[in-house]
Amino acid sequence: MTVPLGGTGLSYAASAFLSIILESMFYGLFVFMFAISSFVLCRKRTDVPTALANVNIPVLAVSSSMFIIASMHLGIDAYSAMEAFVYFPKGAFAWLLSTGTNTPAAILKTVLYHLQTTLADGFIIYRLYKVWGDNKLICLPFVLCFFASIATGIGAITSGVLRKPTQSIFSASLHNWPLSFYVLTFVVNVGCTSLMAYRIWVVNRKAKIFNAGTLLPVAVVIVESGMVYAVFVVTLLAFFLSNSGAYKIVQDMLIQIIGLVFCGIIASVGLRQLESNKSTTGKSSKVSALVFGSESTATANPSRSRSYSEQERIDVEKGEV
Repeated sequence: MTVPLGGTGLSYAASAFLSIILESMFYGLFVFMFAISSFVLCRKRTDVPTALANVNIPVLAVSSSMFIIASMHLGIDAYSAMEAFVYFPKGAFAWLLSTGTNTPAAILKTVLYHLQTTLADGFIIYRLYKVWGDNKLICLPFVLCFFASIATGIGAITSGVLRKPTQSIFSASLHNWPLSFYVLTFVVNVGCTSLMAYRIWVVNRKAKIFNAGTLLPVAVVIVESGMVYAVFVVTLLAFFLSNSGAYKIVQDMLIQIIGLVFCGIIASVGLRQLESNKSTTGKSSKVSALVFGSESTATANPSRSRSYSEQERIDVEKGEV
């Protein structure tokens, strides 16, 4: 079945309607997870001297920015739904035909999606950098992919703005830019997640030698979160490559899922740390005091395994996991 905006299968209009419903569901989950992660980031800690030090401002700023972007995106969807189903006299389908995808609201939605994705990609590269002991070389391929994704994102937005009313959204001139963006962000997330999980697994083996607890729960959270995002991106790519309007459903959900996954990692590991702190006192097995330094840190001098330097510590609440 051919649709006015190009492609086959589920129409773009039907996808736009379904995406509002599903996006609202994920937004509700995001609100809940954002509240929990904010509690973890702002909770009172006994190891800091001032109230301001209790708040991790950079990570809280990122999660808050993601929440604001997701809220704006859903707000635009709600406004568009009101325009299409309530105020437009000829109905939603005719509204879509008359407005297309290069209206200010549609363009702003696209900008918000790319902004949300770019924010998440940048932070996951930062996490990889900290987990690998400030190793710049390990991050270099993903930094290149990150800047390439910014360029392709700008290209996708620009091509959408310049789209002609009769031009299919799946035409080559419009198709290649977002496709490149989806592939690059997939590479960044899967690559960074895999390398972080590997690094945590290696350090976990060393921690067991010195009876310093286990990091496997952290690795599980990171891998599971990465898999959730990867599954949605692969689904998005499958719909987009098949020229199906259903890709819009996944794309609109992704802007909520990105924030949900980001806050989920903080909330899950942070609450686990809270529980661990209640049951164990002063042990180096706490997530906030585990080392991700050089190979020789724990092996060359075992007596230092319980007195790690500040530069080698990794703290979930500081965004380093």
